[in-house]
Formats: sequence, C-alpha cells, structure tokens
Amino acid sequence: NSKIENMKEEKKKKTCELEKLTEEQKQLIQTMNQVQEENALLQDTVRRECEERYELTEALVQAKEQVMERKKLSGNFPLTQCSLGQGSSTSSSTLINSQRRPKASKGITPEISRTTKAVLCGRNPNSFSV
Repeated sequence: NSKIENMKEEKKKKTCELEKLTEEQKQLIQTMNQVQEENALLQDTVRRECEERYELTEALVQAKEQVMERKKLSGNFPLTQCSLGQGSSTSSSTLINSQRRPKASKGITPEISRTTKAVLCGRNPNSFSV
C-alpha cells in the first residue's frame, strides 16, 4: 500500500511539475512571438530608412552635379576641377557603399560632401582624410 501511495504522490508531483513547465513553455512561446514581431518591425524600419537614405543621397549627388554644372556654365568654375561626366553612373552606389557611419544629425554632411566630391571626380572616396 505504501508503495502505491508513494507512486501516486510521485505521479501527482510530476503532473504538477509538468503543468508548471507547460505554462512556462506557453509564456516563453508568447515572449518569443512578441520578440519576433518586434524584430520584423525593426527590420522593416531599417529597410525603409536605408531606402530613404539612398533616395536622399541620390538627390544630394544630383543637386551637387547641378550646382557644379551651373558654376561651370556661368564661368565661375575653374577648368582645373574634375568634369561632371566622371562617376555619375555609379555615384549613388559608390556613395552608399563608402559610408559606414550611422545616420546622425551632426557630422553626416562633411562625410557626404567629401564622398560626393570624390565620386564626382572619379577618385576613391576613402582616400580623403577628415
């Protein structure tokens, strides 16, 4: 009898432990699902930010090309500067690939400026110093 009682008690303990573990598993699955949703949202945000950065960079390159062309046409542009034809077909991809710093409100303009100048002149953008 006592062996049967002990086995019943052991079964009761194991059942209780199984219920606790099952509940913990449910909570972990719920947490994992929330984290996966947040991760997907963050990935989408990063994708949109990268697209926006690409578009802004392309617009900046085009604007700088227009400024240089206007200066050249108005006679204010020295002939020793690089021509606009160099690097224009790869300007945005070279510019994007050469920038490794995170987007920030301060400090991004000098990086874009140097890099854009390098791209427009057909030089390696990483060869410029700060």
